[in-house]
Amino acid sequence: MRTFLRLMILVLCVTTIIHGQTTLNLEIKYEVKPIKFYSGDKLTFKSKDFPDSWQTHKIDKFLLDDGVILFDDTMYQIEDITAVKVHQKTSSVIGHLLKGFAAGWVLFGTLGSLATGKKFLKEDIYIGAAAGVLGFLFGNVFSHKVYNIGSNHHLRLVDVSIIAPQP
Repeated sequence: MRTFLRLMILVLCVTTIIHGQTTLNLEIKYEVKPIKFYSGDKLTFKSKDFPDSWQTHKIDKFLLDDGVILFDDTMYQIEDITAVKVHQKTSSVIGHLLKGFAAGWVLFGTLGSLATGKKFLKEDIYIGAAAGVLGFLFGNVFSHKVYNIGSNHHLRLVDVSIIAPQP
């Protein structure tokens, strides 16, 4: 009973301290759910200052009134971001699995051919190479999606506060 009471007091204290969350939403045309970025997330983007290079920074804080994203080492206004790259974890994981399968197929095929004295077949090489190429494609080419900010994609800072933030 005491632990339950302590837990309830802790929950009440924490909920009264927390005012809400501020998120950076990537809104996509014709999609209901935006892609959300929180403080502490890494954001990969292109900016007006460096239009040819991708920058990756860890988000430190959002300034709602000014429309500014504070990173660990720099800051950008939302209007200065021209493209956002979103990493898709599923494709990346599939790519790693296929590369591991390819390495295992070739390794165990080679060990099996050495142990039994049989010739390593071309088909075994083809299977390993195909899995390796597919793993590379899934891991490096299909593992991210680029959203160019413009008429179909928008960045917006959203404050989801329960209580109005104190100045």
